[in-house]
Amino acid sequence: MTPYEPALDQEKYGRRKTLQIAAVCLIMVLLMTGVGMFIHWTGSMEESLILSGAWCYRTEDASVAYVLKNTKRLENVGPNEPLTMFVELDAIQPDEQLYFQGRHQRVRVLLEDKVLAELYQTDADPGFWDATINLPVTEGKETLTLEITSPYAGYSGVPIKLYRGSHTALRTYLLAQSFLRVLLAGVALFSGIFMIVLNLMRRSNKKLDWGALAFGLFIITFSVYSVFFREGPDYAIYAIFLPQTISYVSMVAFNLMLIPFNVALLLKISRKYRVWASLPLILVMIFFLSTLLLDLSGVSSLENAQGLQNDLVIGACVYSVLVAITDHYSGNKFAKFVALYQGALGLSLWLDQFMGKPLVSGMPIISVSYITFFLLIALGLLGATVSAIQDAAKEEAEQRAILLRDQLAMESYQNIHYTMDGLRKLRHELRNHAAALDIILEHGQYDQARDYLRDNLLRQTWTSNVVYSENYMVDGIVNSRIGRIQEAEIEFHHQLNVPENLPLSDDKFCSLLMNLLDNAIEGCCTLENSDERYLYLEMNVRRPYFSIKCVNSKGQKTIRGENGKYITTKENKEHHGFGISIMSRIVEENGGIMDIEDEERSFSVSIALRMPEERA
Repeated sequence: MTPYEPALDQEKYGRRKTLQIAAVCLIMVLLMTGVGMFIHWTGSMEESLILSGAWCYRTEDASVAYVLKNTKRLENVGPNEPLTMFVELDAIQPDEQLYFQGRHQRVRVLLEDKVLAELYQTDADPGFWDATINLPVTEGKETLTLEITSPYAGYSGVPIKLYRGSHTALRTYLLAQSFLRVLLAGVALFSGIFMIVLNLMRRSNKKLDWGALAFGLFIITFSVYSVFFREGPDYAIYAIFLPQTISYVSMVAFNLMLIPFNVALLLKISRKYRVWASLPLILVMIFFLSTLLLDLSGVSSLENAQGLQNDLVIGACVYSVLVAITDHYSGNKFAKFVALYQGALGLSLWLDQFMGKPLVSGMPIISVSYITFFLLIALGLLGATVSAIQDAAKEEAEQRAILLRDQLAMESYQNIHYTMDGLRKLRHELRNHAAALDIILEHGQYDQARDYLRDNLLRQTWTSNVVYSENYMVDGIVNSRIGRIQEAEIEFHHQLNVPENLPLSDDKFCSLLMNLLDNAIEGCCTLENSDERYLYLEMNVRRPYFSIKCVNSKGQKTIRGENGKYITTKENKEHHGFGISIMSRIVEENGGIMDIEDEERSFSVSIALRMPEERA
């Protein structure tokens, strides 16, 4: 067995990998089932908490009409103009409450004509807030009225999130919803860190994939944005941060999230198109920085720029898609993925505006853009993982090739050392013969000198230890085994007609021939009598095949297992006995044929591999 061979049985390794894949698939199915059951449970609870009945709305210049559950924003309601919503409530039981989630909105709550609460009725921006009010116990139906206003056009005419239920039911549902939100945010955060660490670990020649690093930063900022989601922050976030802080972090995180996302895609564009592709990114950055400065200076708030911000991002995505398509037709194969990512982002944001804001929704994370972001993250991680696996496989192949070259170099060095040692012995013997001839000739015994020369020098066959063929790889491998063959006193015969181009890659051919020779040498060494040891190696081209035949003598009986495979007779069976299986696997993977003849005193292996130019 050579150091190039794997340390584990390939069949056992394959079974282990199959079990690992099956376990991963099972875990994924269980997780998906659990998430599905969780969503179904929270959805069922949501139906019991939302206010039943038909909501109606009234504006200053509109008549009474019905409001659907997923109504769009009412465009005819301007800043600080009231949107009045009302619905009839059934009898109110003890411990019932109303839970509100507002976004830059002020709410006045009335039951019949009695004011129950005035939420954030101040001149200051209310930000993102939540509130709970207790309901009085009633026996009959009562009309609940909400008067909603907002200082911003983007949030005016937007219905508010409202739930009705007992204190226990409301908190149970909100905490369950929070758990899912935090879980998804944690997955996103871990994914971003994983992508950055993965890229840092696989860097080569001190060159980093800046696109992958930027995408990892995008995922990390998205994990922050997901819990400060502007469609309705997480319940736990409301309990920790002030309303203005939630609003501010949500808007800033959205812009910070888009900047590394666009940078990542920009770096994947060809250099000749990067100037054109950088224009929308520059505009988005200028817009974000200018609105941020205006907000900090008190001139204007970020919320006032929300509509323009969305339009700018959508327009930038459309422009980037056009540039990516142009780059793709110019030869950049990766540009189609850039077009896919930018197109999906722009389309999802446009659909969010087109579909409007839901009146009540137990799962505020369910929006087109939110789902799209997670899909983009999943695709990015999948691509990064596949690329890392490919790079690891390539690096492993290179390391194996280096190991193989080092091994051949070491064995060639050992063979040269063995040859030089033989030459020193030969030189010593020739000196002795020359001294003996000199003494004989000095005494004038010419007939005796002639006999000495004939018996000791002319009749002795001087052979070279070096094998030559037309292929350096075969020469290196065979010559690396010459020393072992001669040390074991094996009679070696060979006939090598090897083409320059072999039918296998160098690493596979080396593994095949090394295992073939090593098994033959080990088989010969099982004979106690060295005179019976022989090894014959033949390589030839018989169109359309390249044939290899190796015949060796053996002393021990070959043992086969229940599956028909050969079992090593060595004591350490965990690290031996893979030669035949390795050769068989290499031959089968390359469409060849291997035949084994196991006789009582000999062992023969015949291999036929189709030549490269003969392959279909």
